[in-house]
Amino acid sequence: MDSGSGTGARDTGADPADVLVRQLWRERRRATPNEREQIQRRIASAPFNPDLVDVPPEFRGKTFGRERFGTRAESLLVHLAQRVWDDKQWRLSTTEGEYLADLRRAAGDDEAELVVYERRHGLFVGVLAPNRLSPRRLGRAPGALMYVVYSAHRGILVTGYQVAHRRRLLVPGDSLWLRA
Repeated sequence: MDSGSGTGARDTGADPADVLVRQLWRERRRATPNEREQIQRRIASAPFNPDLVDVPPEFRGKTFGRERFGTRAESLLVHLAQRVWDDKQWRLSTTEGEYLADLRRAAGDDEAELVVYERRHGLFVGVLAPNRLSPRRLGRAPGALMYVVYSAHRGILVTGYQVAHRRRLLVPGDSLWLRA
């Protein structure tokens, strides 16, 4: 599972919500309800990582949707293929737009928990929310929860997947839970 190791040089950290994330991390304090809402709004409207990424060797030469994988592809497509083919969390018919909409809905969920943590590429916010996908959209191995990872440094979503339990998340021990 990915834990948010996004790359790239773009720094959009001037957004007020991203500044707030850095402040909360620095002060090691929980967010107020209004601050959580501000951060969630930012994440729920963020674009997915626009970078081309390495395609896993087992995907190369295969077709997903209308795309035939080579050695590099758009991050969103690679992540969706992984969630469909490897993890079996979404149905094969899921489009990139549907997957992104699913992640954004989870990020804005009223019952979501937020966690901030640092990796070598900056600060990340994980959003853990109930999985509210329709059963007809789920793959053969869905999780009860959805987890969305946002880069507060780049202002982008870097991954999203389903998990069975909170304890299955790969977050550092010094993570700061904003709502527990």
